[in-house]
Amino acid sequence: KKNGLTRINGDLWLDNSAFTGYDRAVGWPWDILGVCYSAPASSITLNNNCVQASIYTQKDGGTRVYVPEHQPIRVKSSVETVSKTIQKSRHCDLDLLAHPDNRYELKGCLVEREKPLPLKFAVQDPERYTSQNISTLLKQLGIELKGKIKIGSAPQKQRKLMALHQSKPLSDLLDDMLKHSDNLIADT
Repeated sequence: KKNGLTRINGDLWLDNSAFTGYDRAVGWPWDILGVCYSAPASSITLNNNCVQASIYTQKDGGTRVYVPEHQPIRVKSSVETVSKTIQKSRHCDLDLLAHPDNRYELKGCLVEREKPLPLKFAVQDPERYTSQNISTLLKQLGIELKGKIKIGSAPQKQRKLMALHQSKPLSDLLDDMLKHSDNLIADT
């Protein structure tokens, strides 16, 4: 937009060809796939493939989930607000089911609390997530896209580099990875 761009004639390609490995490491436990440190590895990564949200308990026994409006994920909750005694007697915890299309289901129980419980969801489809964010951003900036957002390598004759984003230097990434035990950095 700063350079006067108002329209993109053709498709916008997000090049994921730099990474050809598996998106999940061998042996990852099934029950942590929705947690941010287990986000799938991809050369298309936005905001660490992690979405922050929160869940609120309610006096009527239900819950309410807050996901920032700009985040292209969907969360369905059937979580019940209970007392600590009921939670212990039922052995009921908060459970997360992550679907491959960036939909999530929360089930189980949550002990009544004054403040919301922070949540972090691992983006299950980084390409879809990034594409949806870029589409929204283009609209907000008033940039018309005549084609589609596509994933992969654009055909050679159609290539025109519009933007390039480089990650931090490897030494900085390794420092972050080791200090914070960041699996996403390690896997990508």
